[in-house]
Parts: sequence; C-alpha cells; structure tokens
Amino acid sequence: MRILVTAALGALLSIPLLVNAAEYSPYVNEDFPRNLYWGDTHLHSSFSMDASIMGNTALPPAAAFQFARGETITANNGMRVRLQVPLDFLVVADHAEHMGILPKLREGAADILADPIGRRLYDTLTNNPDGSTLLMGELLKSTSVNEPIIANDAIERSVWEESASTADAFNDPGTFTTLIGYEWTSMPGADNLHRVVVFADAADKVTQIKPFSSFDSEQPEALWAFLADYEAKTGGRALAIPHNSNISNGRMFAVEDSNGRPFDRDYAVQRMRWEPIIEVTQIKGDSEAHPWLSPDDEFANFETWDFGNFGALEGDNKENYMLQYEYARSALKLGLQ
Repeated sequence: MRILVTAALGALLSIPLLVNAAEYSPYVNEDFPRNLYWGDTHLHSSFSMDASIMGNTALPPAAAFQFARGETITANNGMRVRLQVPLDFLVVADHAEHMGILPKLREGAADILADPIGRRLYDTLTNNPDGSTLLMGELLKSTSVNEPIIANDAIERSVWEESASTADAFNDPGTFTTLIGYEWTSMPGADNLHRVVVFADAADKVTQIKPFSSFDSEQPEALWAFLADYEAKTGGRALAIPHNSNISNGRMFAVEDSNGRPFDRDYAVQRMRWEPIIEVTQIKGDSEAHPWLSPDDEFANFETWDFGNFGALEGDNKENYMLQYEYARSALKLGLQ
C-alpha cells in the first residue's frame, strides 16, 4: 500500500510526496511484548564478604529467593518481614572473591579450620570484639590488591554449586524467575570496576565452571574472554552488568583499554557484546548524569555520590576531568565521538 502524504516542503512546492507504508512504519504490524516485570539483578546474601561482615549473618541465597517471591522470613534483627508485592525475578549476585567463606568461618567448618590461615581468621572473627571490622578491612585490602587471603578450590566449588542449585530450586517458570549470577569485584587502586555476571542457564551448565574473580584478573577484557570460553564450552549464554561507575575515578568509561591503548573496533565489538546494559542507580550513588557535565539539567544532581572511589573514605580524591568517564550519559556521547 502507498500513502499520499503532503509534507511541509511538498505543500510549499505543490509537490505530493509518495511514501511506502512498509518503509515508513516497518513495525506497525509487529506484536511486541508489553508486560512489565520487576526484579533485582544485584543482591547479596550472607555468602558475600561485605554483606556478612556488615550484619547479614543468617540469610543465605535460599532466604533471598524466599523473600523475593513473597514469603515471610526472619530478618537478621529478628523481625518477621515480607514484601508487599513479590518480585518477578531475582539474581543473587554474591561476590566471587571469598564467596561463602564467612558463613563457614562462623560455623567453624572443619575444612576451613584445617588451614592455618582459616584458623587465624576464625580466631579474629570469634575472639576479638573488633573482629568483624578487622576482618572486613583485611578482605577489602585483599580484593583491592587481587590477592586472596585464603584459597581452597574444593570449598569454592561447593559454595558455587550450592548457590547455583539453590537458584534452580526456586525457579518457577511463568511465576518467579531465578537467574544464576555473581559479582566480579575488580577495584584496581580502589577504583570501582565491578560487574554483575548473569547466566541464562541452569546449574547443569553453570557449575561446569567456577566464577572468574578479580583474583584471576582485574581487567574487564579478561572477564569477557572468560565469558566467551564459558559459552563455547557449555553452549550457554552470559553477560556482564557494570555498576557504580561513579566511584571508578574515571576508569569505567575511559577511552583506552586496560593496558592504556586507544579503543579499536575489536574492543568496541567485545564490549557491546558482553556489556549491553549498565546499572545506573543504587545505594552508592547515581551514575546517569552529573551537574558538572549537565549544568542545565536540574535532575542531574539526583542521588550524587561523587567524592571519590573506595579509597576516598578519608577525603575527596575526585577530580572534575574524571567525571566524563564515569556517567552513562557522558559515556554515550564519548561512544558517538
């Protein structure tokens, strides 16, 4: 079908314009899904070192899924709690680094206490009034320099298998969707480069690998290579979701790769393939826009947390030139350039 259209220019020139309907509105007959689903792609359970040290000592992945789908659970403070409206989907994304170590320390697991380092960590946690604070500092330092405090392949695999199988057990197609995932916690020089890794697969594929952590590499390119290997090995699918670019001190959307080389086509293709989306807002600040970059936008100062990186707790270490490489709106402009 062809439609006769008189455009402004056509009217001025008295020239009718012919427009092919199929070209003008190619999606007019498409049946797009229009359902809106609510969920969380970045939740930590007691398996995460930070959540466990900061108070979540009793709620493992199973409790997270129960709460998300609308069940009543007992919180760490003893209160009975329930969501008013259940979620449609959930990713329990515990940190890969030292995943599940804290619960094992708290229970005094024999396989942990058999290791001299595990015994020392256990004593610090249980026999020192400031044990949690001391241990948190040690774990954060370990992650920032990419050196694990304690490494036990058997424990790491068993914890990952438990996390994945728990997600499978709570998956209820059409009602409540669980996705297996974890967080890659790279923070070179305390600059946040964290990514949540999400798999589109069940535990039978996901447990063929062990989570790739910042102890394996702090470079995003290495993470992408791991995801490519995972897909080739299992036939599965995965992606990575960066978050809190606002505390990366200009690293997250820098215009060079991790080795300081200018982007090339291969880099751009790889990044678009493995990181199609980003998380722009969470408790550690908004990463969409900044008033220094968008001075005429009154909403650009929404939930701004812009004084530095993870090492800035004692003062501001942010410089204005870093901001353009931290915020999503600016990143899109840089990409167009």
